[in-house]
Amino acid sequence: MGFEPTTPRLRVLCSTKLSYGPVLNLEGFEPSTPGLKVPCSTKLSYRSLLLLKSLLVEIYIIKLVYIIFMTQNIYKLTILRLDHRPYRDKRITTHCALVSRAFGADEFYFSGVEDAGIITVITKTNENWGGNYQIEYVSDPLLFVKEFKKRKGLVIHLTMYGLSVMDCIENIKIERKNKNLLIIVGGSKVPPEYYQLADYNIAIGNQPHSEVSALGLMLYLLDNGSLTKNFTNGKIKIIPDKQFKKIIRN
Repeated sequence: MGFEPTTPRLRVLCSTKLSYGPVLNLEGFEPSTPGLKVPCSTKLSYRSLLLLKSLLVEIYIIKLVYIIFMTQNIYKLTILRLDHRPYRDKRITTHCALVSRAFGADEFYFSGVEDAGIITVITKTNENWGGNYQIEYVSDPLLFVKEFKKRKGLVIHLTMYGLSVMDCIENIKIERKNKNLLIIVGGSKVPPEYYQLADYNIAIGNQPHSEVSALGLMLYLLDNGSLTKNFTNGKIKIIPDKQFKKIIRN
């Protein structure tokens, strides 16, 4: 006993042992008081280890999924070319499709005159150079844009009458992180409905020039890493070289 008499019904039990032995009583200057038991143990059971292992595996899987999906842009980049005219600008539409593919777009649609020749060119390009780039004709482009807007997609219309791309590009890059993106490339005369539906009417300069150059610059400003995109499953691959043409054919 200490200076004070012991208090009845008070007992503290604590153990730091990692075995199945009895719990160690902690008694100081005063004798233990019966009635109150506080067990403490740092013993790790086999079940606890299994739960810990399972938790670590789950964390690893979540991290892996994040690396695969969240660090990449999982939203589609779509190009719509308006009013294709084979007798006048067959090569322009084809080149818009080729530029879109090379700069990382996922799919290309064109309206106007239905032209199987363009689809054949792009299909053969995919077979030889790789990738899963899609091309399709659309008979009602205005309805196509409206449906795209209903699905909460971001719409950009390239026009020399729009705002400077350099004033808008950073906002566009932020918005497209969680939205599908549609870029409209005009034809002979663009109806006013497209200007009204577009979230951005963008000018790549306010001087007359090619739709192909405007599209290429827009895609580059959106993602300058697109120039180094890796196309899989291709039969042809170029090896960059300072002096010679180096081509690998599978």
